[in-house]
Amino acid sequence: MQESSFDLYNKICSEVSNECERLLYLVEEFSKIRMRELLKIPYYVNIIDELHINENAHSRILLKFLEFRNQKGEYEILQSLIDYISSQCRKDSFKNIHIQEPEITHETERIDLWIKDKDYAIIFENKACWAVDQDAQISRYIDKTKNKGYNEEQIYIIYLPPESKEPEPQSWGLYKDAFENRYINLSFKEYVLPWLKSDVIPNVKQKDIYLYTALIQYVDYLEGIFLLRNNQKNMNMELEKFLIEHLKIDEKCGELEKEKVLDENIKNFEDILTQMKSLKDKIRRDFFEKYRNQVKSDYPSLRPCEHQKYLLDVTIDNEGEGIIIGIGEYDGRFFCLTEYESNKTIENTLLLRFMDEKILDKRSPNQIWRYFTNNLDDFDNVYKLFKSVVDKINTEYIPQEKQIQNLFKEMKKGEGECHVYNGYDLVISFNKDTKTNIGIESEYKATQDNPTGIFKIYITTWHGPNLNLTSQDRFNYYRKDILEKYPETDGYFLDEKASNNGRVYYHMPAIDGENRDEIISKLNEYYEFIKQLADNKKNL
Repeated sequence: MQESSFDLYNKICSEVSNECERLLYLVEEFSKIRMRELLKIPYYVNIIDELHINENAHSRILLKFLEFRNQKGEYEILQSLIDYISSQCRKDSFKNIHIQEPEITHETERIDLWIKDKDYAIIFENKACWAVDQDAQISRYIDKTKNKGYNEEQIYIIYLPPESKEPEPQSWGLYKDAFENRYINLSFKEYVLPWLKSDVIPNVKQKDIYLYTALIQYVDYLEGIFLLRNNQKNMNMELEKFLIEHLKIDEKCGELEKEKVLDENIKNFEDILTQMKSLKDKIRRDFFEKYRNQVKSDYPSLRPCEHQKYLLDVTIDNEGEGIIIGIGEYDGRFFCLTEYESNKTIENTLLLRFMDEKILDKRSPNQIWRYFTNNLDDFDNVYKLFKSVVDKINTEYIPQEKQIQNLFKEMKKGEGECHVYNGYDLVISFNKDTKTNIGIESEYKATQDNPTGIFKIYITTWHGPNLNLTSQDRFNYYRKDILEKYPETDGYFLDEKASNNGRVYYHMPAIDGENRDEIISKLNEYYEFIKQLADNKKNL
C-alpha cells in the first residue's frame, strides 16, 4: 500500500513536471514565431513606443487631453468622457456631474489624476501597466478628497486597468458599497481606447493639429499594446494558427470542447505564472534583505529599518525630531524619500536644501523625493542616492543648521529683515518689495573633515518679477558704492552668471568656520555698510 502511494505520488509529480515543460516549450516556440513575424512588419515608428512609458506617463497624457478647452472655453474632452460613461457604460450617476471650473492635477497627494470642481470631485486610479493596488489605496484617496471639503455623494471613482480587473477589496477599505453607483471600471482596452477612437478623435477640429496628432499617436500606442494594429494582423493569424495546431483545438468536435481545452491551458499557464510571481517576490525579498542588513551595519545608531512602509530606511534624531530617509516602491517605481517622522511640513526646513541642490526633485507639503525605475539593476543607483542623502543630513546639514541658528540669535538685525532660509542660509534683507531690494546671505560650507569648515558671505540682489526688474538692475543701483568699498581683490569678486537663477552675488572673502569672532565681526560690518546704502536709496 505504501509503495503504491509512493508510486502514485511520483506519477503525479512526473505529470506536473511534463505539463510544465510542455507549456514552457509552447511559450518558447510562441515567442520565436512572434519575433519572426515582427521582423516581417514594414518599418514602423511610434514615439510613445520608444519612451517605454509607465502609469505616471499615461496619467500625464490623459491630463493633457482632459484639460483641453475649445474656443468657447468648454472642456470638450472631459465632457465627452462623462457623456461616454453615462451612455455607453450605463452609469447614470455620472450624469450628475456638471463641469464648471475644474482643477485637474496629476500626482497631487499621490493621486494619479484628480479633478476637483465646485460640486464634484473625480479620483482616477491608473493601473495601465498592471501596477498592484497599494494598501487601502482608494480608501485613502477618498479620505483625502473628503478633507478638501467634498461629501461622499460628490466623489466619483474611475479605475483604469489595462483590461477588466477590479480593485482588490482591501483597497476600498469600508467604502466599496457606498460607491457602487459612483464607481466605474474603465479599462483601457474595452473603454478608453474605443472612446478615444470613436468619440474624441472624430470631433477634434482640424486646426487643433497638435491635439489631433497626439491623440493619433496615443491611440496607435494603445492598439500596439493590445495587438490591435492593422500591421499586426498577419502576426496574430500566425500565432493563432500555432496555438490551434499545438493545442490540437481543430481535432475537437464542438465549440464547447475547444473552449474547454483553452480554459484548461489558460488555468495551467495562470498556475505557472502565479508560481513565477511567487519566485520573483522571493528573489526580490532576498535582494532587499541584503541591502537592509547593509543599512543596519552602516548606520547602527540611526534607527535603521523601523518603518514598514519602506523597503529600507533610517531615522536621524535632530533636536528631538526624527528625520526619515527611506527607499520605497510606488506605482512600479523605486523612490528615495525624506520626511519628518511627525509628518510636519518641510517648508523652510533643511530638507528643502535637496531641492535647492537638485539632489531630490519632487516634493509635497510633507515629503521630498526622487523617482527611479523599478529594475533591480537600477537599485544600486537608488541606494547610492539614499546613502548620500543620509550622510548629507547627518554629517553636513544638521551641524550647519545648528551653527546658523546660533548665529541668527547673535546677529545684529536692526531694521533689516533677518531670517534663516531652508536651515542653512542666514538672510538679511533691506528695502524689501522695492526696486532697490538688496541683502546679505551667508552660509557654512563643508571642507573634507569639517561640515562647518568655511563660512561664506555674499551681498545679494534678486529678481523682482512684480516690478519687472532683474537682479542686475537692482545690483546696478549699488555697483559703484560696493566696488569702491570692496574692490575685486583679495577674495572679493562679482558673480553675475548666477543671474540665471535669479540672483547676483558679490562674494566676500571666505572665513574660517571655527573663527566665530571674525564671522560675527564681518557680518556686522557688512550689515552696517549695506544698511546705510539701502537707506540712502530707499525712496528711489
